[in-house]
Amino acid sequence: MGAYSFLIYLPLTFLSIGSLALFIMLIVIGIKEAKVPDAKLFSILFIAGGMFLGVYDFRNGLFWNKTLEAAFIDERSRINLMLFENGNYIIFANWFFGEERFEGKYEIKEDTLVFKKSPVTDNDFISTESIIDYNAGKIYFKKGKDEKYDTTCYYFQIDF
Repeated sequence: MGAYSFLIYLPLTFLSIGSLALFIMLIVIGIKEAKVPDAKLFSILFIAGGMFLGVYDFRNGLFWNKTLEAAFIDERSRINLMLFENGNYIIFANWFFGEERFEGKYEIKEDTLVFKKSPVTDNDFISTESIIDYNAGKIYFKKGKDEKYDTTCYYFQIDF
């Protein structure tokens, strides 16, 4: 995620709280005065909501064309992998008490997915090179001590 992620999430939090407060204020004014509130309040609410959605969507890659989406699920967590046409990837590691976001660049060489950032996440759980098996719909990402990929349980399921 990075040490400066609070610079993104703090303004988003304030925008969310401010938008909610403005929305409640519009409802209260509308009920008290039995008329439509001032257009300035509507425009502020619209701009704040638009900014929130724009930043959120950009941070989560919703403006990029997705080429592949896959998920690794175990008993207590889930790791989502999204690959985009522009060579970027986003990984969301979710567990019961939180979520972490990792991003970087990737390249696909035949059936090998190469992450250009090492380590891919905050540890070596995902190898910098992973094998894509399109027939099985899996991406094998965990190498054993013998440098062979574990195909039994450590894989992303494509289009899950």
